[in-house]
Amino acid sequence: MTVIETLGLPNTRGRAPLIVAQVATPWATGLFLPFAVVYFHRAKGIELTTVGLMLSVAERYRRPRVLQVAAVLFVVSFAMFAAVPGGHSQVAFAGLALGMVVFTVAELLQAPTSSAMIVAIAAEHLRGRYLGLEELMWGVARVMAPTVFTWLLVKGPALPWLMLGLCCLSAVVVLHRLGRVLPADVQRDTVHG
Repeated sequence: MTVIETLGLPNTRGRAPLIVAQVATPWATGLFLPFAVVYFHRAKGIELTTVGLMLSVAERYRRPRVLQVAAVLFVVSFAMFAAVPGGHSQVAFAGLALGMVVFTVAELLQAPTSSAMIVAIAAEHLRGRYLGLEELMWGVARVMAPTVFTWLLVKGPALPWLMLGLCCLSAVVVLHRLGRVLPADVQRDTVHG
């Protein structure tokens, strides 16, 4: 019996890509905020108030495609954050601001689209369990963030950003495959009346 079957999620055949994408995305984005506060303050010497200030789509597109775009935007934002220079507060603020704009656009695409796709995939009586599993993945990512990113940061300041980017890029690949196997009504919002 698999973990998915134990949770009472039947008919998991063909759902593995969705589950992998739901694990990879929280790892990349859920781990970001706890890590970013420490990284920008300690490694780049930016005041905590500046860091705190900066850290505080469309239905016609296929959901897997929207999620892929969001993942790529997350990668771009992580690269922008990694490139923020230390010491120059005005330049650092501008870099953080621009990175947060890209990150926020990615979040605005990812969050509602991901939940909508999960609801569309799940049988009506199992939607709560599917959404609960998604939230569990976000929680696991946030719990593991301090340990994982402290270890990576000790190994090198670029490693946490690399891991975040690789998680998102793996989600792009998985979502591409998922886009080929999901029924059309799951990929797009449809009105059933």
